[in-house]
Formats: sequence, structure tokens, C-alpha cells
Amino acid sequence: MNEYYLKYGVSLSKVLLLFLVSILLSCCASKSMKGYEKYLSFDEYKLQGKEPLTDDAKAPAYVSVTKSHDAITVVVHYRNNEDNKEEKYYRKGWGWFSENLSYSDKNEAPGLTYITNKYIFNDTILQYDFIIEHRRIVNKFLILSTKTDEYQIFIDSETYPGIENYESLKLYIKQIPNIEYVDDFASNSIEYKYFKKILSNNRLYWYEKNPRQTRYKKGCLRKVYIIDNLGEYGINASENVSNEYLNSDGNLPCE
Repeated sequence: MNEYYLKYGVSLSKVLLLFLVSILLSCCASKSMKGYEKYLSFDEYKLQGKEPLTDDAKAPAYVSVTKSHDAITVVVHYRNNEDNKEEKYYRKGWGWFSENLSYSDKNEAPGLTYITNKYIFNDTILQYDFIIEHRRIVNKFLILSTKTDEYQIFIDSETYPGIENYESLKLYIKQIPNIEYVDDFASNSIEYKYFKKILSNNRLYWYEKNPRQTRYKKGCLRKVYIIDNLGEYGINASENVSNEYLNSDGNLPCE
């Protein structure tokens, strides 16, 4: 067994097992959905379906949700795409937890394993992304989000080695007032950004604002997404229309 995995408590067999489980889950997603409730959307902050699906609904996608005391399974069905997305959440003492694993394309960036852990509590999602390259962590990224706010924290893996757990991640959150705010991540030991999210009609606006500056009320616009019925839960498949908001000098506005 590799010393790295022994030191930080993550075995290569566990990583491989997670990958195999993800394959099995995706294969099962297209099978019988008995016991699932269908909705037009899913609120991941509250972990519950929104707006029951009706027979006459013509939405481009919908979700199927099944719950037990200790687990929640959500399947996103795209009507024009057979690649359904499935995610499982497991009850913990402090809230709910999910873990997703994927591998890089061998032709583009071989040897990379991407792991995303989500800790969900009090209408808040604490997302921990890290990358393993040739059995060592090369990047760590922490995202604390609510429906209206998001903090993104870069953690240098050389300065802070090892895989974090829920308790250690909470310590980073408590340190936010003392962490350096940066315009662009520069791979320093630890730094962060803050974004304000505003949903208006079917568009989600992301404004970046340095909390230590008061020049702009909202901040500087960074991204705009067209949101369909899935809401923020389907943002990875949403269209980015930020270019529509460029001003005369080619930059997004600050307000």
C-alpha cells in the first residue's frame, strides 16, 4: 500500500470501489424507478424535491427522488440525453454527506482523479474538491454556498497536506475573516473569493465583491447563467450568457 494513502487514511481500494459504485449507479439509473417521486426540480440546500411533475409537463429535464431515514437518492433525467445524473446523500450526525469520484481523460490529462465531497447542513452546502495525481494531492478547493452567497477558498496542498474531514474544513470557514482576499487565485498558502448570487426571472447573476471594499453595492458581475426548471441544481448544464452583458470596453459591469 502506498505510504500516502496509509498516512491520510484513504486506500487505493476505496478509490477504486467508489469508481465501480458510480458506474453501477449510472447503469441502474435507467432501470425501474419504482418508489421514486418525480419533480420538476430539486433543492439541494434543503434536500427535497420541488414542484411535482405532471403528465403534461414539457420541461427539458426532471428529477426522481427516493428517501429513507438514512439516505436520499436523486436522479436527473434529461429528455434529449440518455446520460442521466445520479447522486446519493447519506445521513450523518451533523447533516448529510455525498461523495463523487471521476477520472480524467487519458488523452488529455492522464492520471488525475477528481473527488468532490459535499457536507450539507442548515440550508448550506460545504463542497470540498480535491485532485489526486499519481497518488498525491495536487489541488484543494473549498466552496461554502447558500442560495444567495458563495465563498471559494483555495488551499495549497503543499502547505496544508492531507485529505480534510468535516471538522477540519469547518476551521477554514471560521478563518475567512483572516484569510487574504485575492482578485485571482495565485496558489498561495490559502486565499478566498466571495460571490453574491441573484436569481431574477430565469437568469442567475454572480457578482464578485470584496467584503472589505464598499465602492459597489452588488460588486462586479462575473457570470450569468440561463436557468431552466432544474434551477441551480442543473447549473452545470446551463448556458453561460455573460458575453451579453459586456460593456463598451469589453468588461463586465460593476454595480
